[in-house]
Amino acid sequence: VDHMVIACYSRHYWRNILKHIGFRDYFSPRHENNPDTKRALELRYGAPLIFGNVKFLLVDCSTDSYRPKEIHEFLARSGDFQVCSVAISVNNMLAAQEETGYDFVLRDDPFGWGNQMIFLSPNKTSFWWQFVEREDDDKKNMGLGPKGVDHIAIAVENLKETQEVYTKLGFRTIYRPRSEIHGAHSSMKTIAMQRGGLIVALVQGVDREMRSQVTCYVKAHGNHSAQHIALRFAHIDQALRELSSRQMNFRTHSHTMGYPVAEFQDIIHYGKDQKGSL
Repeated sequence: VDHMVIACYSRHYWRNILKHIGFRDYFSPRHENNPDTKRALELRYGAPLIFGNVKFLLVDCSTDSYRPKEIHEFLARSGDFQVCSVAISVNNMLAAQEETGYDFVLRDDPFGWGNQMIFLSPNKTSFWWQFVEREDDDKKNMGLGPKGVDHIAIAVENLKETQEVYTKLGFRTIYRPRSEIHGAHSSMKTIAMQRGGLIVALVQGVDREMRSQVTCYVKAHGNHSAQHIALRFAHIDQALRELSSRQMNFRTHSHTMGYPVAEFQDIIHYGKDQKGSL
């Protein structure tokens, strides 16, 4: 994943929230010392932020590269602070053009020069993919932050139909649970698919006595919407210690904030997937 574009009502508000977590403003090395260029790029493309090797672009109704009506409609349909686009790094844009039939352009966004293409999925979708072939050597910013995106979970109305679309796009199925995944009140079906270094987990809700949380998510945010993005850390205990010191709250059973490191066992869930222990 090169970067993710997140639509919101106010990029200034959400930039402050993300900075509190550990994100910081980021421009490519060629732009770092030119305030006028940085200002112009942010107005055109959105506010660029980085945390480890994960990059976000925050866009709102004042972002020039989008029509205000587009952002308004997306926010009204999907909600505030939702993924509207994921930019995938590709090695060869000419090959991507030959495969998809779409045209690409060379442009200079806050993260540097690159060939870029927007790919419109053939099925109904709440966000779209971009392809990016970077010309700049992007410096690594890992630190204690995430190493990158492990996978993107995508909530869909029909798992089989979406799997067929992704198979046509060159993805292969790498994981399918033997049974449905369920908790006390919610169930879902899922498969993991991979192409190159990109892994997506497609999830469909299974409604029983209660409506599945995935079904509710699709109803609220639309078909083929980013339900969660899993960030990969080198040392999760160390990451939790740092994030909790920044007053970040976690979804946990019996604690809120201010818990000692020993109580992180209530937050971390140990298990296995197709690649082994995690």
